Amino acid sequence: MKKRQDTGATMTQDELLSDLALRMALHCVRNTIIEEYHSRGSISDAEMKVFNKEVVNNLYTCLHVIMNPNYDLEGLLAQEYGAAHFYMPHGWDAPELNKSILKRLQTRFPPFEENNQSV
Repeated sequence: MKKRQDTGATMTQDELLSDLALRMALHCVRNTIIEEYHSRGSISDAEMKVFNKEVVNNLYTCLHVIMNPNYDLEGLLAQEYGAAHFYMPHGWDAPELNKSILKRLQTRFPPFEENNQSV
C-alpha cells in the first residue's frame, strides 16, 4: 500500500486516485504535443494552468467512477452513448500502447512485462 510522503501514513483510496489522476495528467496528457504548444507560446502559462486543472479533475472523476462499486460501470459502458458525459468518442483511432512509457516502466520495474511481451 502506498504511503503518504508527508506523514508516512497509508493513503486512502481517495488519496490514491488523486495521486494517480495527477500522474496520468502529467504522463498521458501534459507530456505530449500540448507541451510543445505551451513552449512556443501558443498557450499561455495561465491557460496551461487551467488546462492542467481541468484534465486532472476529469481524470480523477473518471477514476472515481471506475473504482467505485456504487456506480454501474458495466451498464454505463454498455450504452451506445453512455451517460451524457461518459460517451464513447466516434471517429477516433483505437488506442495503442505507448512503447516509451512501457520501456520506462521496464527500466524502473524489471519484472514488469506488458502481456508477457518484450518491448
